[in-house]
Amino acid sequence: MNHGLNLNPLETNLPSVSKPGWPWDVPSITVPPLMPDGRPWPLVSIVTPSFNQAEFLEETIRSVLLQGYPNLEYIIMDGGSTDGSVQIIQKYAPFLAYWISQKDDGQSAAINAGFKRGQGQYLAWLNSDDVFLPDAIQHVVEKLHLNPSAGMAFGQAEVVNEQGQKIGVFEPVDYRFEDLLTMKIILPQQAAFFRKSVFESIGYLRTDLDYAMDVELFIRIGAAYPILPVRDTLAQFRLSSSNKGVLAKGKWCPEFIKIIDDFFSTPEQMQKYGHLRPAAYGGAYYRGAHIYLDIDQYSLAHTWLNRAAKNRPRYYLKPGWWKSRLFALLGKPGKRVVQTLLLWLRNNRLHTNETNWQIGLANRQPPDQTSFQQKDN
Repeated sequence: MNHGLNLNPLETNLPSVSKPGWPWDVPSITVPPLMPDGRPWPLVSIVTPSFNQAEFLEETIRSVLLQGYPNLEYIIMDGGSTDGSVQIIQKYAPFLAYWISQKDDGQSAAINAGFKRGQGQYLAWLNSDDVFLPDAIQHVVEKLHLNPSAGMAFGQAEVVNEQGQKIGVFEPVDYRFEDLLTMKIILPQQAAFFRKSVFESIGYLRTDLDYAMDVELFIRIGAAYPILPVRDTLAQFRLSSSNKGVLAKGKWCPEFIKIIDDFFSTPEQMQKYGHLRPAAYGGAYYRGAHIYLDIDQYSLAHTWLNRAAKNRPRYYLKPGWWKSRLFALLGKPGKRVVQTLLLWLRNNRLHTNETNWQIGLANRQPPDQTSFQQKDN
């Protein structure tokens, strides 16, 4: 089933929900009718790919519609959910430009179909368990409007658990394409917005990648356009048991290598960025090794750490590489012993920033918060 209604959410009250806080028992954000320079706000198309995440879907939908952005087109592409998601979508159907629920060819294909249907000058996708924070769309549109050469912009994002409690952050970064290509940084997809003209120029999301398609897209955009960092916190990324990337975390790793293989497969990219090829492979193996450590695949972590250093020998000089290698060699029981020791050292003020990073804590953050950027790449 699909609908083609396109009602401005400012004109009608959303269904009431008896839950506290954003985006529940709060009024819609009030956005000025015109941009600061007096021009009309450009159309923004937001796409939510959805499949069996009814537990979080309504929060996602409301976080988009309560933005109060005066020229919004919201599209939901559901892959044939059977868990009550369709009923939630129907509840908000009057506020949607388009929605459909039918079997599709996967997340990337659903997003691409939504983007191609969208008429907005700017595009973004918000997964069905993630959340926009107040004023997110307005902030990004203003920044992109002032930087017409930028192909995309990204803000900061919080990491939350299934209950919506903050457990980490994507730390602010001083963006450089070199750091993106070498996977020293990972940009938060939930806080990323794009010009539609970019997709018309370089193509849409790759459907042969199931997990790291956003990483590949950002690298492809960064090689062709400036990417604009926005210092506002725009979104929340949810780590949940139904999150595809969490359920099959190890499947990210081979895709990292495929991304680098394909990027350097063209003479054009080799000519422009060939000097970064060893660092790019080193970074991909290094990031993949830490994912394997997280899921207790110690033999693979050890192999990937060695491949990282083979491609980028500077890792041999990094304490973090040696600590990770020690974890990989010791396995799960030894890892727990070392983590306990490092935590004891930290609590006794004998720790370093390297120790903080290794036990999964962000520098200068409380011990229950995780950093999502590499400290030792």
